[in-house]
Amino acid sequence: MSPQASGLPPGPGRSAPKLTIKMAKTPKAPKVKLPFRQRVRKYAIRGAITRSRAVLHLDSEMRGLKSRYQSLTPRERDVMTLVVSGLLNKQVGGELGISEVTVKAHRGQVMRKMQADSLAALVKMSTKLGVDFVATADRAIADRLYQLDR
Repeated sequence: MSPQASGLPPGPGRSAPKLTIKMAKTPKAPKVKLPFRQRVRKYAIRGAITRSRAVLHLDSEMRGLKSRYQSLTPRERDVMTLVVSGLLNKQVGGELGISEVTVKAHRGQVMRKMQADSLAALVKMSTKLGVDFVATADRAIADRLYQLDR
């Protein structure tokens, strides 16, 4: 009984020369292309998802930062601008026409409302907000001088 007649696949002791010859003549399909494309696609999708998460995280962070900045009073914004620009509390008080103690109080409120644990963190937040602190500080000084001229 031949192996093909018995329905058994070719194996040790059984031969199927026609099958072997057919397999030898058939060109092998390149198996690398499809899995490579799938891997590229998978990595591209993973990269896109990672970038999307990062953008969403930054967007959420910026919305929170802007919201906290909007919660500041105009005077607190002026104090924040001058403090972040590098002025001392005494200099800020002199520029705005308020006492140093009042500047400290406003500065404390700014730190609390902005959820900054240090001046360096407040400066980073200011940079992220993109507020032009020199122009804002100059405007605060100009407003104060205008009020004094009245």
